[in-house]
Amino acid sequence: MSIRLALGVPGAGKSLALQDMVRDGSREGHVYFVPDRAGEWADTLIDGVTPNPRWRGDPPNILYAPPPQNEKAVPELDWYKQIRDAGNAVVLFPHPWEARAVAAIAKDVGGVVFCDDEIDLLATYQSWLDNPLRDFCHRGRHLPDVDGIPREVHIFGAARRPQNLHTDVTNLADEVLIFRVQGKNTLKRLVDEGMLEESMVPEARTMPNFHYFLWKATGEITRGVLEKL
Repeated sequence: MSIRLALGVPGAGKSLALQDMVRDGSREGHVYFVPDRAGEWADTLIDGVTPNPRWRGDPPNILYAPPPQNEKAVPELDWYKQIRDAGNAVVLFPHPWEARAVAAIAKDVGGVVFCDDEIDLLATYQSWLDNPLRDFCHRGRHLPDVDGIPREVHIFGAARRPQNLHTDVTNLADEVLIFRVQGKNTLKRLVDEGMLEESMVPEARTMPNFHYFLWKATGEITRGVLEKL
């Protein structure tokens, strides 16, 4: 199980970083389940014709989940299992899908990466004991799917402020990309968790778009820059 996060103010590059990681990871055979609230993960813009520039002219294999079923209906998982077994896919869950429902399907199917570019709406302290992501964090390397077969599950997520995230998510993270961030509580959380050194705080407040610090659970902190669109 791995957890990779991208943190930063709007427009700094965190969502684009996730899309770069997802595109590259899907080419390696991984499958991603992505709540797509604003249509930013589609291969075209809203006109249905213009290529989405966020994929840099090289979109992954994008599939669309069927509409959500009635709450009382038993979810049909066979389609998702087939996608998982085939590999190399990014499955988008557009409105009216809710992130919690997508995470629950990812848990049942197993062997996929749950990716949410607004993960601070789901990975919160409220109702954490009933949150599918809690099992991802604590049992992600050996989490049984709906058929009882242990499979690995992973989390990719982006958020503006780490203090909105449950500490299970941040404390168990493997990598965190820190783009430009604001607010004393945000910066304090990052310093307290060892993701930034105190001397890096002024730079973290003022970094240009697409520039970031990369913290790894092994302890090192390096600098990086995303390729611009």
